[in-house]
Amino acid sequence: MNGIWLQAGQVSFRDDLPTPLAAEGEVLLQVERAGICGTDMAMLAGYADYIGVPGHEFVATALDGVYQGQRVVADINVGCGQCPRCHRDGNGHHCGERSVVGIRTKPGAFADQVAVPEANLVPVPASLPDELAVLAEPTAAALQVLETVDTARITSALVVGAGRLGTLVTWVLASAGVDVAVVARTAERIERLPPVRTNPAPGEQFDLVVECSGNPDALALALGAKTIKMNHGHHGANHPVKDLDTGKVEITSMNHGFAVDAQTLPEGVVETHTSLFDGSNCGIRVEGKPVYSVQYHPEASPGPQDSYYLFERFADAMAARAV
Repeated sequence: MNGIWLQAGQVSFRDDLPTPLAAEGEVLLQVERAGICGTDMAMLAGYADYIGVPGHEFVATALDGVYQGQRVVADINVGCGQCPRCHRDGNGHHCGERSVVGIRTKPGAFADQVAVPEANLVPVPASLPDELAVLAEPTAAALQVLETVDTARITSALVVGAGRLGTLVTWVLASAGVDVAVVARTAERIERLPPVRTNPAPGEQFDLVVECSGNPDALALALGAKTIKMNHGHHGANHPVKDLDTGKVEITSMNHGFAVDAQTLPEGVVETHTSLFDGSNCGIRVEGKPVYSVQYHPEASPGPQDSYYLFERFADAMAARAV
């Protein structure tokens, strides 16, 4: 089988890959088209420490199962099916042991064929061409915004960043009738947006802010801190980070060349994590508010649950807000 192989930050074309073996409950798919995501590019720099066939944005034809002969897209998260999170959510999105197609332990779609659980498949309408259907996965990520907020209570929203995800989030919010403003840096990106306001005046208030810049320093800069260019940057896996609140050390994955200057943090903003390699800042928190950020990839940490408490903290904050 032909495909792309990723290992140690290098990609190569191979014509000797074994055809995927569909496990129980899985279906073999013939890939029709696959998209290159920002996550795929980050994996080249060591994100997720992945070895194998990448690719998680795709449209394919089912070779067997109930959708045989039909074009399908897929939910790329494959949970263990046994843990409390899988039973609670009914899917593998928050399973600590989940596989992710083309990102974590499960071969992806940059190959002739890929195997995916049949329960994860969604048929593609005949009216939707492949070049649009391949965007189903990132569009689903953008639609999560509508799943997590009560749009009936939101009339205005600010989207920070007009890259791939920011553009999709803007279209999703605008289609829901929300008055959207977007912070964008280039005219080229603005051209891809629906008719919305861009780069609103400082001080304007919004019901909702969606951060899509992909910049881990964005929160610190928004709060008034400064960043510094690192001599070498932090890239790849196995970066030790100390949680200053607990003293525990997490093994993390990183991919950045700038760091927050902890000496410039304003009053009410505290440093929470530091790198044990060079002492650089790796996390901040706003005192008295459920606002925090870290300068690493919690979901890509070897373990894989060293930093899972960050997601639990976020989920608890969202639950408290919904009450």
